[in-house]
Amino acid sequence: MRIGAASTAIAYLAIALSGSDGLAQLGVFTASGLIIAALVTRNWLPLLIGEQQRSKSADHAATQQPRLVYGYSVAVLVLTLGSILFVFDDGLWDDRLSSLSPVPEQRLMTDGMLRSAAATPDMRYQLVLHAPELETLLRQNEAVDLLLQQAVDDGLLKAWQSVSLLLPSQFLQKNRQMDIPGDTELHNRLSSAIVNTSFREDAFEPFETNASTSKTLPTLMPARFDGTSLASWLDSHLVHVGGHWVSLISVSQPRPEELAARLKTWTPQVELVDLHQSSLELMRDYRNGAIKTISFASLAIIALLLFERKGTRKVVWIVLTVIASLAVTTTSVAALHGGLTIIHLVALILVMGLGLDYALFMSRKETAVEQAATRHAVVACAITTTMTFGILAGSSIPVLKFLGLTVATGSAVSFILAYAGSRLFKK
Repeated sequence: MRIGAASTAIAYLAIALSGSDGLAQLGVFTASGLIIAALVTRNWLPLLIGEQQRSKSADHAATQQPRLVYGYSVAVLVLTLGSILFVFDDGLWDDRLSSLSPVPEQRLMTDGMLRSAAATPDMRYQLVLHAPELETLLRQNEAVDLLLQQAVDDGLLKAWQSVSLLLPSQFLQKNRQMDIPGDTELHNRLSSAIVNTSFREDAFEPFETNASTSKTLPTLMPARFDGTSLASWLDSHLVHVGGHWVSLISVSQPRPEELAARLKTWTPQVELVDLHQSSLELMRDYRNGAIKTISFASLAIIALLLFERKGTRKVVWIVLTVIASLAVTTTSVAALHGGLTIIHLVALILVMGLGLDYALFMSRKETAVEQAATRHAVVACAITTTMTFGILAGSSIPVLKFLGLTVATGSAVSFILAYAGSRLFKK
């Protein structure tokens, strides 16, 4: 039990060092709970067992060593890896951010159809402008707006939204103020305009007052929108990062390749960013980093097994059994879900811990009475774990479904392989 708890804690502490705050919290929480549960089981639970029960468990008969069959796990591992290479030739992993969404996939598809019908900007593609000063950036943005209108006329995109809609440059704001006629001129123009109409002479007095006030108002700055309903929209289109200002222009129904070619001819320089592709690369890099971290943790676990057991053959059998369990679980879950996500990776760590525990207990050198007790305990753990996570697998929330199905499958597979490799074949 000590080896199982320590090795699983090592794996989850590796997740805590993977670089994601959310998964770090999960790793620390799980490792802490595991260590505390092991300490309680070892130091507190025995106090509940009476002396009579302890005497019954004492059996001085000769211990029995299960016959550990290595070829069984090797055959399962080879067949599973072969099926992975044959079935998942396009890739085993699903790195889309949408696969991690708590919203069911059907609703996401409906949302995309509604957005397309309403001609709302496609958040996948963004045009990006950089400038060291805000005023420079806003004036460049206004120049790009003119170029984008030409691109719309040429059919390269349907529409766009930029920060200029809400925050023009200081230069443009002042010019607009200067273009407002003086009070006398504006009044005379309005008086001439309403001649022979049904408007009263004082109908436009509020407009004249507002126009006069507008000429002296201070120009708009980003801080003026703080605390308003427009602040979130402005924050999504104008970002101040590391002393630089960045403008994000959302485009609707673009033709990416043709638009990217047109952007190369524009001044100022504009970048077309595919957020979908960028997120795929980000997820791929994080996943690869997490796998490397877990691989080093696995080596530490093997070193722990060798240090504690001092039996190379038994350690080899345990490691082969766990790897075979992970391979079968990975293939089964990937076939059902069409690919593995980072959530599956976290769940596979729990499967690794379960498989390690099953293999450790099934390979113990025990008396006949102890073997029966161990078999009963492991069977109870495997059934309850599989049933509990099986219920979670029925959730309509994708993340919970991924976690539940992976652990339920892994628990069942790990138990079957550990049992078949040690208890079905005895000396």
